[in-house]
Order: sequence, then structure tokens, then C-alpha cells
Amino acid sequence: MSDAELQSPRQFRGRMVRTLTTTARTATETFWLDGLGEAESWWSPASVIAERDVSGPAEGPILLWDEVVGNEPHVTALLDGYFAGNLAAWCPPTQTERDTTGLKPVDDDEFWGVIEILGGKTWEKTIDAAARSLATRDEEFVLRWQETTALKAVALDEQFRKVDEDHAGFPTALAVLGATIARGPETYESVRADPDTFDAKWLNDAASGVLFVGSLALRRKLGEDVHVTTSFTPLHMRLLRAWEAEIDEREAESRRLSPDPESLRWKTFHAGRALIREGGDVRLRIVIAEDLPGAGDHRNGLREALESFGGSLCSPVETQEGGLSGIGSGPVFEVKRRFTGTRDEYLGRFVRPRH
Repeated sequence: MSDAELQSPRQFRGRMVRTLTTTARTATETFWLDGLGEAESWWSPASVIAERDVSGPAEGPILLWDEVVGNEPHVTALLDGYFAGNLAAWCPPTQTERDTTGLKPVDDDEFWGVIEILGGKTWEKTIDAAARSLATRDEEFVLRWQETTALKAVALDEQFRKVDEDHAGFPTALAVLGATIARGPETYESVRADPDTFDAKWLNDAASGVLFVGSLALRRKLGEDVHVTTSFTPLHMRLLRAWEAEIDEREAESRRLSPDPESLRWKTFHAGRALIREGGDVRLRIVIAEDLPGAGDHRNGLREALESFGGSLCSPVETQEGGLSGIGSGPVFEVKRRFTGTRDEYLGRFVRPRH
């Protein structure tokens, strides 16, 4: 096989089928991707309202649906009366933020008193016990305790890297730091003075959790997830990004060498829906794209994918909860609305173009 053949993009070919089902109070449009030609049994023929052929690179993004639904003077009406109201649209969960950088560390006795609850064991149940105890203190103390953990972890990591700059990457480095702190002040100071005294037998899969006992305590205390930024966060993110870059490099090499689209099916993809303004028209567009590394809210990558086929966004980007394990066959997007009219009334309001 030549280099040109190895580097040629692998194509996905299939069709999109748009169906409409109704109940007494709702109407649901489902966009089905049929990449194997075997999906007809998933929907009733009577429910089909449109279909189109689709193709694109197996890595994505792929344009799944693209049709003119109106023109630019009607953008506001299209947003309010045509695009809005999808009960199935995913909304990112709200997350409480806390920043501990600059907070005064707690006294050593108070810090190590919580660590002592671990009993030198980095098990999920011992870490949970420490978090449960810490959660009984006021929020300011918990944040100061978490910052103290961060400062001790950074100081310990600096000593490891003086001996060996590349001593460990993500996630092992976090486990090394957590396992050392978990064994108490004497072990911590001993390893900090001589990193060679670290014993790999201390490691297990939960050891890194010691570094985030404060966050677990806040979750218990506040009853919600809390994103805590500490003095350890820059190091944590640097290790994570380096690890992601290594994975991306290995995957890129694998894609270059393997012509089999099946090798991509374990990746996570999301489909996104939006209205696009292009050349005086307003288009309903749905794309599927691979998650961007470190993107967080997957709509960030979908914005770029939606505009990559021309035009500019004139609506929010809608997506669904959960991802797709690959580009194959199955339902990829759903629009569910409260609706009590007839099927023809729904088609006239939400499917047929407006001019």
C-alpha cells in the first residue's frame, strides 16, 4: 500500500432518516443515521417525513442534515417559533466554583489529623471517611485544608522532578503524591528529602483521591459538585494535557497506518443542531463531530463543526446528553416538543420551510 493510500481519508456513506411520532401531548422528531443499510426496523415507514444521503470522513465532522427553512428577515420568528422548545436538548449542569489559591494553609496538626483517618490506606472507603470527617468543619476551613494539600503536593512533586524531570506522567504522578501524603508526616518528609525512599507498593488505583479529599468534603457539605482551583491545579492540568497529547499522537499514527474505520468506533462523537445564516437563507443544520480534547462542554467543538460547512450560527447549539461511540447506525438527534395539534399542523409549523 502506498503512502498516498495510507493517508487518503476514509469515507463514511449512509443516509439520514427523519421521523415524526406523536402522543396526545408531545411530538418527537428523531434523526436516524443508517450506515449499514439495516436500520429500517427501527422506525415505522409511516413515521418517515424526509431522508437524505450523507457521506464524509470517518473521523468526522459529517454534515447530517442541511436544509433551507426560511430567509434572513425571518430569523427572529424562526428562533422563537421553529427552533426553540426542544425538551430533549442537553443543558450543561451548573457547577459551583471555588478558588483556594492564596488562602492561608491550616496548621500541620489540623492537616495531618484528617490524613490520619486514612490509617495509611488509600482505599475508597478510607478516603470517603476522611472526607466525611472534614465535611463537619466550616467551608472556609475545608478550602484552606484543600489548599494545604495542594501546596504539599506541589512541594513533593518539585523534589521528585529534581531527581528525574520525567519521573511520572498522568495519572501515575497523582497517585505517587497521594500515596505519599496518605502515609503521614514522617513518610512525607522522608520522601520529600529523598524521593528514592518512595515505595511503589504504596500505589493503588485510588491513591490520587487523597489529593481531592477537600473537594469530596465540599460535595458532601454543599450537596453539589464543586470545581476547586488550587495551587496544584496548574500542575494537574499540565500533566493531563501532556497525557492527552501522547494519546492523540498514538491515535493519529494508528489512523495513518490502519485503513479500517472500525478502529475509530470507540471514540466519542456528538451530534449538534443549529440554525445557520448563509447567503440570505436560514438553514437547519445537524452535524456529527468527534469531541475535542479538553473541550469540556462538547458544544464548543460542535460550533466549529457546524460553521465548517459554510455560513455562521444564528442560534444556540443544541446537543443531547451522552455521546455516540462512533459513526455508524442509530438515532443521533431528537427534537421533542409539547404539542397537541395534528400531524399536518406540526409539519406546517416545524418542518416545512418558511418564506
